Amino acid sequence: MGDIRINGFDDMKKNRKILEARFRRQLEKTMNESALLVVARAKQNLAGKNEPHPYRHWITGNLSRSIKASTEFVSETVIESKIGTAVRYAPYIENLPDGGFLLPALKSLSSELAKKVYTDLRRLFRA
Repeated sequence: MGDIRINGFDDMKKNRKILEARFRRQLEKTMNESALLVVARAKQNLAGKNEPHPYRHWITGNLSRSIKASTEFVSETVIESKIGTAVRYAPYIENLPDGGFLLPALKSLSSELAKKVYTDLRRLFRA
């Protein structure tokens, strides 16, 4: 009976780990950039610069300055971006009849964000 030998299997395993690390870094970068786009749009919404949000919720600028985003892997397979503020009156503004500032920002960018994630990760596999 003949033996079958595969040369380069160790290199293949090493390359897989390198690719996984690159994928995780790129995914985290893309998610963070996407979250920052939502933050920017939310700030524009507060300033009344976007339709259909012509209502200006800007007195001191404190709420706008306080909007932050963070991105992290919460498990081996789940990455999460959190966008929010610790300003105590933010929920009241978010729940106003005009629709607030954070949720409309996310909704208005959802297709653009999905396209960004797809494009960035696809570029990684072409490199």
